[in-house]
Amino acid sequence: MSASFQFVEPASKGSTKVDTLPPSLREMDIWVVESGKRPVYPSAKWQGDDGPITTTFEDAKAHLHRGDGLGVIIQPSHDLVCIDGDSVVSDSGEIRDGFAPILEASDSYAEYSQSGEGIHILVRGVDGLQSDRAMTYDFDDGGHIDLFGSQEARNIRLTGDVVGDNRTIRESPQFVQELHTQFPTVETTTSSTQIQHSIDGDVLDFEESEDYTPADVRTTIETYAEYGSGDAQRRAEQILALWHSHPSPNPRDSQTRRERVSGETYNSPSEADYDFLTGLAYYCRGDKSLMLRCWQASNRWTRPTKEKSPTYYHRTVESAAKASTTRISRQNIVEVNE
Repeated sequence: MSASFQFVEPASKGSTKVDTLPPSLREMDIWVVESGKRPVYPSAKWQGDDGPITTTFEDAKAHLHRGDGLGVIIQPSHDLVCIDGDSVVSDSGEIRDGFAPILEASDSYAEYSQSGEGIHILVRGVDGLQSDRAMTYDFDDGGHIDLFGSQEARNIRLTGDVVGDNRTIRESPQFVQELHTQFPTVETTTSSTQIQHSIDGDVLDFEESEDYTPADVRTTIETYAEYGSGDAQRRAEQILALWHSHPSPNPRDSQTRRERVSGETYNSPSEADYDFLTGLAYYCRGDKSLMLRCWQASNRWTRPTKEKSPTYYHRTVESAAKASTTRISRQNIVEVNE
Protein backbone atom coordinates (compact mmCIF):
# COMPACT_ATOMS: atom_id res chain seq x y z
CA MET A 1 0.00 0.00 0.00
CA SER A 2 1.30 3.42 -0.93
CA ALA A 3 2.54 5.59 1.94
CA SER A 4 0.27 8.37 0.73
CA PHE A 5 -2.70 6.34 1.94
CA GLN A 6 -1.83 6.41 5.63
CA PHE A 7 -4.75 7.04 7.93
CA VAL A 8 -5.70 10.63 8.71
CA GLU A 9 -8.02 11.29 11.64
CA PRO A 10 -11.42 12.17 10.11
CA ALA A 11 -13.02 15.54 10.74
CA SER A 12 -15.27 15.87 13.76
CA LYS A 13 -18.70 14.39 13.16
CA GLY A 14 -21.09 16.74 11.44
CA SER A 15 -18.65 18.72 9.32
CA THR A 16 -17.33 18.92 5.77
CA LYS A 17 -13.88 20.19 4.85
CA VAL A 18 -15.06 22.32 1.94
CA ASP A 19 -11.60 23.51 0.86
CA THR A 20 -10.38 20.01 0.02
CA LEU A 21 -13.31 18.96 -2.18
CA PRO A 22 -12.45 18.39 -5.87
CA PRO A 23 -12.53 21.66 -7.89
CA SER A 24 -14.36 19.95 -10.76
CA LEU A 25 -17.07 18.80 -8.38
CA ARG A 26 -17.49 22.29 -6.93
CA GLU A 27 -18.26 23.60 -10.41
CA MET A 28 -21.33 21.37 -10.73
CA ASP A 29 -24.80 22.40 -9.52
CA ILE A 30 -25.41 19.11 -7.69
CA TRP A 31 -25.05 20.19 -4.05
CA VAL A 32 -27.26 19.86 -0.99
CA VAL A 33 -26.88 20.60 2.71
CA GLU A 34 -27.36 17.49 4.81
CA SER A 35 -28.24 16.64 8.37
CA GLY A 36 -26.76 13.25 9.03
CA LYS A 37 -27.23 11.59 5.65
CA ARG A 38 -30.49 13.34 4.85
CA PRO A 39 -30.69 16.46 2.61
CA VAL A 40 -32.34 19.44 4.30
CA TYR A 41 -31.47 22.26 1.84
CA PRO A 42 -32.47 23.42 -0.74
CA SER A 43 -35.27 20.96 -0.05
CA ALA A 44 -35.85 18.21 2.50
CA LYS A 45 -37.80 16.41 -0.24
CA TRP A 46 -34.80 16.35 -2.55
CA GLN A 47 -36.42 14.09 -5.15
CA GLY A 48 -38.81 16.52 -6.87
CA ASP A 49 -41.30 15.84 -9.65
CA ASP A 50 -38.76 16.98 -12.23
CA GLY A 51 -35.79 15.27 -10.62
CA PRO A 52 -33.42 16.04 -7.74
CA ILE A 53 -33.57 19.51 -6.18
CA THR A 54 -29.98 20.72 -5.85
CA THR A 55 -28.03 23.96 -5.81
CA THR A 56 -24.56 25.37 -6.46
CA PHE A 57 -21.58 24.63 -4.26
CA GLU A 58 -21.30 28.25 -3.12
CA ASP A 59 -24.99 28.44 -2.23
CA ALA A 60 -24.85 25.15 -0.32
CA LYS A 61 -21.76 26.30 1.55
CA ALA A 62 -23.48 29.58 2.48
CA HIS A 63 -26.39 27.60 3.98
CA LEU A 64 -24.27 25.02 5.77
CA HIS A 65 -25.64 26.27 9.09
CA ARG A 66 -28.96 24.62 8.19
CA GLY A 67 -27.41 21.18 8.55
CA ASP A 68 -24.13 19.62 9.52
CA GLY A 69 -22.43 18.81 6.23
CA LEU A 70 -22.55 18.93 2.43
CA GLY A 71 -23.53 16.25 -0.02
CA VAL A 72 -24.09 15.75 -3.73
CA ILE A 73 -26.87 14.12 -5.71
CA ILE A 74 -25.32 12.33 -8.66
CA GLN A 75 -27.25 11.32 -11.77
CA PRO A 76 -26.21 9.32 -14.86
CA SER A 77 -25.75 12.53 -16.86
CA HIS A 78 -23.03 13.66 -14.45
CA ASP A 79 -20.81 10.72 -15.47
CA LEU A 80 -19.83 10.10 -11.85
CA VAL A 81 -19.31 6.68 -10.32
CA CYS A 82 -18.93 6.13 -6.59
CA ILE A 83 -16.93 3.16 -5.34
CA ASP A 84 -18.36 2.83 -1.87
CA GLY A 85 -16.13 0.99 0.57
CA ASP A 86 -17.76 -0.01 3.88
CA SER A 87 -15.67 -1.13 6.88
CA VAL A 88 -12.49 -0.91 4.81
CA VAL A 89 -10.52 0.95 7.50
CA SER A 90 -9.48 -1.10 10.52
CA ASP A 91 -9.81 -0.01 14.14
CA SER A 92 -6.10 0.85 14.11
CA GLY A 93 -6.60 3.16 11.12
CA GLU A 94 -5.05 0.93 8.46
CA ILE A 95 -6.76 0.49 5.11
CA ARG A 96 -7.70 -3.18 4.81
CA ASP A 97 -5.77 -5.39 2.41
CA GLY A 98 -8.80 -6.17 0.26
CA PHE A 99 -9.55 -2.52 -0.49
CA ALA A 100 -6.04 -1.01 -0.59
CA PRO A 101 -5.18 -2.21 -4.16
CA ILE A 102 -8.47 -0.77 -5.47
CA LEU A 103 -7.78 2.57 -3.83
CA GLU A 104 -4.28 2.73 -5.27
CA ALA A 105 -5.31 1.59 -8.76
CA SER A 106 -8.18 4.09 -8.92
CA ASP A 107 -5.77 7.05 -8.92
CA SER A 108 -8.73 9.32 -8.21
CA TYR A 109 -10.24 11.46 -5.45
CA ALA A 110 -11.05 9.43 -2.34
CA GLU A 111 -12.27 10.47 1.10
CA TYR A 112 -13.01 8.89 4.44
CA SER A 113 -16.67 8.51 5.36
CA GLN A 114 -18.25 10.16 8.42
CA SER A 115 -17.43 7.21 10.64
CA GLY A 116 -13.84 6.96 9.43
CA GLU A 117 -14.43 3.26 8.75
CA GLY A 118 -15.44 3.68 5.10
CA ILE A 119 -13.94 5.28 2.00
CA HIS A 120 -15.68 6.78 -1.03
CA ILE A 121 -13.80 6.91 -4.35
CA LEU A 122 -15.19 9.08 -7.15
CA VAL A 123 -14.31 8.39 -10.78
CA ARG A 124 -15.84 9.39 -14.09
CA GLY A 125 -16.99 6.68 -16.45
CA VAL A 126 -20.55 5.42 -16.03
CA ASP A 127 -20.09 3.64 -19.37
CA GLY A 128 -17.96 1.16 -17.46
CA LEU A 129 -20.86 0.15 -15.23
CA GLN A 130 -22.57 -3.04 -16.32
CA SER A 131 -25.65 -1.93 -14.40
CA ASP A 132 -26.31 0.18 -11.35
CA ARG A 133 -25.15 -1.55 -8.16
CA ALA A 134 -24.49 -4.68 -10.20
CA MET A 135 -21.18 -5.14 -8.42
CA THR A 136 -21.24 -5.66 -4.69
CA TYR A 137 -18.57 -7.70 -2.98
CA ASP A 138 -17.61 -8.79 0.53
CA PHE A 139 -13.87 -9.09 1.22
CA ASP A 140 -12.45 -11.86 3.37
CA ASP A 141 -11.03 -9.27 5.78
CA GLY A 142 -14.45 -7.81 6.61
CA GLY A 143 -14.64 -4.93 4.14
CA HIS A 144 -17.32 -4.48 1.51
CA ILE A 145 -17.61 -2.48 -1.72
CA ASP A 146 -20.31 -1.63 -4.22
CA LEU A 147 -20.62 0.72 -7.17
CA PHE A 148 -23.33 3.13 -8.18
CA GLY A 149 -23.79 5.96 -10.63
CA SER A 150 -26.21 4.90 -13.35
CA GLN A 151 -29.98 4.47 -13.78
CA GLU A 152 -31.12 6.74 -10.95
CA ALA A 153 -30.06 9.66 -8.74
CA ARG A 154 -27.98 8.91 -5.66
CA ASN A 155 -27.31 10.94 -2.53
CA ILE A 156 -23.72 10.96 -1.21
CA ARG A 157 -22.66 12.69 2.01
CA LEU A 158 -19.16 14.17 1.61
CA THR A 159 -16.58 14.85 4.31
CA GLY A 160 -13.61 16.31 2.44
CA ASP A 161 -11.32 14.08 4.53
CA VAL A 162 -9.08 13.24 1.60
CA VAL A 163 -7.23 9.94 1.50
CA GLY A 164 -3.78 10.94 0.37
CA ASP A 165 -3.64 14.24 -1.51
CA ASN A 166 -5.40 13.56 -4.83
CA ARG A 167 -8.20 16.08 -5.45
CA THR A 168 -8.74 15.13 -9.10
CA ILE A 169 -11.61 12.90 -10.20
CA ARG A 170 -10.11 10.57 -12.78
CA GLU A 171 -11.95 9.73 -16.00
CA SER A 172 -11.64 5.99 -16.52
CA PRO A 173 -14.62 3.86 -17.59
CA GLN A 174 -12.08 1.10 -18.24
CA PHE A 175 -11.11 1.03 -14.56
CA VAL A 176 -14.77 0.70 -13.55
CA GLN A 177 -15.24 -2.10 -16.05
CA GLU A 178 -12.13 -3.88 -14.76
CA LEU A 179 -13.61 -3.89 -11.27
CA HIS A 180 -16.61 -5.81 -12.59
CA THR A 181 -14.24 -8.35 -14.13
CA GLN A 182 -12.13 -8.67 -10.98
CA PHE A 183 -15.09 -8.95 -8.59
CA PRO A 184 -17.89 -10.64 -10.55
CA THR A 185 -19.71 -12.02 -7.53
CA VAL A 186 -22.96 -10.34 -6.57
CA GLU A 187 -23.51 -10.76 -2.84
CA THR A 188 -26.97 -9.76 -1.65
CA THR A 189 -28.95 -10.37 1.50
CA THR A 190 -32.57 -11.03 0.62
CA SER A 191 -33.77 -12.90 3.69
CA SER A 192 -36.37 -11.09 5.74
CA THR A 193 -35.31 -12.92 8.91
CA GLN A 194 -34.98 -10.49 11.80
CA ILE A 195 -32.52 -10.92 14.65
CA GLN A 196 -32.35 -9.16 17.99
CA HIS A 197 -29.03 -7.55 18.82
CA SER A 198 -27.42 -7.18 22.19
CA ILE A 199 -24.46 -4.81 22.19
CA ASP A 200 -21.91 -4.69 24.98
CA GLY A 201 -19.07 -2.29 25.54
CA ASP A 202 -18.45 1.30 26.51
CA VAL A 203 -19.11 2.50 22.96
CA LEU A 204 -22.83 2.77 23.78
CA ASP A 205 -22.54 3.99 27.35
CA PHE A 206 -24.30 7.37 27.25
CA GLU A 207 -24.63 9.32 30.46
CA GLU A 208 -28.22 9.36 31.71
CA SER A 209 -29.67 12.77 32.47
CA GLU A 210 -33.43 12.02 32.64
CA ASP A 211 -35.33 9.53 34.78
CA TYR A 212 -37.95 8.62 32.16
CA THR A 213 -38.44 5.20 30.60
CA PRO A 214 -39.13 4.23 26.97
CA ALA A 215 -42.73 3.59 28.05
CA ASP A 216 -42.99 7.21 29.25
CA VAL A 217 -41.67 8.50 25.94
CA ARG A 218 -43.96 6.27 23.92
CA THR A 219 -47.01 7.38 25.93
CA THR A 220 -46.07 11.01 25.27
CA ILE A 221 -45.73 10.39 21.53
CA GLU A 222 -49.05 8.52 21.44
CA THR A 223 -50.76 11.42 23.20
CA TYR A 224 -49.41 13.93 20.70
CA ALA A 225 -50.44 11.64 17.84
CA GLU A 226 -53.99 11.43 19.18
CA TYR A 227 -54.61 14.91 20.54
CA GLY A 228 -52.03 17.09 18.79
CA SER A 229 -52.66 19.18 15.72
CA GLY A 230 -51.01 20.10 12.46
CA ASP A 231 -47.36 19.24 11.88
CA ALA A 232 -46.83 18.19 15.51
CA GLN A 233 -49.51 15.53 15.24
CA ARG A 234 -48.30 14.28 11.86
CA ARG A 235 -44.72 14.06 13.12
CA ALA A 236 -45.80 12.10 16.19
CA GLU A 237 -47.77 9.70 13.97
CA GLN A 238 -44.70 9.18 11.79
CA ILE A 239 -42.45 8.47 14.77
CA LEU A 240 -44.94 5.91 16.07
CA ALA A 241 -45.12 4.28 12.65
CA LEU A 242 -41.32 4.04 12.63
CA TRP A 243 -41.38 2.65 16.17
CA HIS A 244 -43.56 -0.25 14.96
CA SER A 245 -41.73 -0.81 11.66
CA HIS A 246 -39.05 -3.42 11.00
CA PRO A 247 -36.02 -2.46 8.86
CA SER A 248 -36.10 -3.92 5.36
CA PRO A 249 -33.79 -6.85 4.54
CA ASN A 250 -31.55 -4.18 2.96
CA PRO A 251 -30.36 -6.08 -0.10
CA ARG A 252 -28.00 -4.19 -2.36
CA ASP A 253 -30.66 -3.74 -5.02
CA SER A 254 -31.67 -0.09 -4.74
CA GLN A 255 -35.40 -0.64 -5.24
CA THR A 256 -36.00 -3.36 -2.68
CA ARG A 257 -33.83 -1.80 0.04
CA ARG A 258 -36.10 1.23 0.22
CA GLU A 259 -38.59 1.54 3.04
CA ARG A 260 -42.02 3.08 2.92
CA VAL A 261 -43.37 3.89 6.38
CA SER A 262 -46.69 5.67 6.82
CA GLY A 263 -46.46 7.33 3.41
CA GLU A 264 -42.81 8.40 3.79
CA THR A 265 -40.26 6.81 1.46
CA TYR A 266 -36.73 6.21 2.78
CA ASN A 267 -33.86 5.28 0.48
CA SER A 268 -32.47 2.80 3.01
CA PRO A 269 -33.08 1.37 6.50
CA SER A 270 -30.30 3.63 7.79
CA GLU A 271 -32.15 6.71 6.57
CA ALA A 272 -35.32 5.52 8.30
CA ASP A 273 -33.33 4.87 11.50
CA TYR A 274 -31.95 8.39 11.41
CA ASP A 275 -35.38 9.96 10.95
CA PHE A 276 -36.71 7.88 13.83
CA LEU A 277 -33.87 8.93 16.13
CA THR A 278 -34.19 12.63 15.31
CA GLY A 279 -37.83 12.33 16.34
CA LEU A 280 -36.86 10.54 19.52
CA ALA A 281 -34.34 13.28 20.29
CA TYR A 282 -37.21 15.76 20.53
CA TYR A 283 -39.30 13.62 22.88
CA CYS A 284 -36.29 12.41 24.88
CA ARG A 285 -35.12 15.99 25.41
CA GLY A 286 -31.79 15.13 23.78
CA ASP A 287 -31.03 12.42 26.35
CA LYS A 288 -28.90 10.05 24.28
CA SER A 289 -29.15 7.21 26.78
CA LEU A 290 -32.94 7.44 26.73
CA MET A 291 -32.94 7.67 22.92
CA LEU A 292 -30.91 4.47 22.76
CA ARG A 293 -33.23 2.65 25.19
CA CYS A 294 -36.26 3.75 23.14
CA TRP A 295 -34.57 2.47 19.99
CA GLN A 296 -33.90 -0.86 21.70
CA ALA A 297 -37.55 -1.04 22.79
CA SER A 298 -38.81 -0.45 19.24
CA ASN A 299 -39.13 -2.85 16.32
CA ARG A 300 -36.40 -0.91 14.55
CA TRP A 301 -33.78 -2.37 16.86
CA THR A 302 -34.27 -5.74 15.20
CA ARG A 303 -32.10 -5.96 12.12
CA PRO A 304 -31.99 -8.15 9.02
CA THR A 305 -29.36 -10.86 8.87
CA LYS A 306 -26.60 -8.36 8.07
CA GLU A 307 -25.49 -7.10 11.46
CA LYS A 308 -24.57 -3.47 12.12
CA SER A 309 -21.51 -2.53 14.15
CA PRO A 310 -21.79 -0.77 17.54
CA THR A 311 -20.28 2.29 15.87
CA TYR A 312 -23.35 2.57 13.64
CA TYR A 313 -25.72 2.78 16.60
CA HIS A 314 -23.51 5.21 18.47
CA ARG A 315 -23.04 7.49 15.46
CA THR A 316 -26.74 7.52 14.63
CA VAL A 317 -27.71 8.51 18.17
CA GLU A 318 -25.01 11.19 18.34
CA SER A 319 -25.92 12.68 14.95
CA ALA A 320 -29.66 12.64 15.64
CA ALA A 321 -29.23 14.29 19.04
CA LYS A 322 -27.16 17.04 17.43
CA ALA A 323 -29.53 17.53 14.50
CA SER A 324 -32.66 17.94 16.64
CA THR A 325 -32.39 21.48 17.95
CA THR A 326 -35.80 21.67 19.66
CA ARG A 327 -36.92 19.83 22.78
CA ILE A 328 -40.28 18.96 24.28
CA SER A 329 -40.73 20.60 27.68
CA ARG A 330 -40.24 18.51 30.80
CA GLN A 331 -43.62 19.71 32.08
CA ASN A 332 -45.40 18.26 29.06
CA ILE A 333 -43.87 14.84 29.62
CA VAL A 334 -44.88 14.91 33.30
CA GLU A 335 -48.46 15.95 32.46
CA VAL A 336 -48.89 13.23 29.86
CA ASN A 337 -47.66 10.49 32.17
CA GLU A 338 -49.56 11.47 35.31
